[in-house]
Amino acid sequence: MTVTAATDEYERGLWEELLSLVSDVVPDGATDDDKDRAITFALLGREPEVHQLHETARRLARDRPAGYIRAKMDEDNPISRARIRLYGRRWA
Repeated sequence: MTVTAATDEYERGLWEELLSLVSDVVPDGATDDDKDRAITFALLGREPEVHQLHETARRLARDRPAGYIRAKMDEDNPISRARIRLYGRRWA
């Protein structure tokens, strides 16, 4: 396995864990606005584990522009939408 393949595999696992943690912070029956708020607050630090994992993902996206997480942050998903609300862009 190459270093790039190992890194992509690591990034996939990290992204899946981040998505799982983010889904856990969204209350059952939440409106779309409530979901967006919950995810945004989690990324900002209300949920320390989500915040820490997100910061790791953000650094990887910045350091590996062709990496898996950067590609995921360029897609339309709850995390990239929260980042746009917070920072005006998906991955920086």
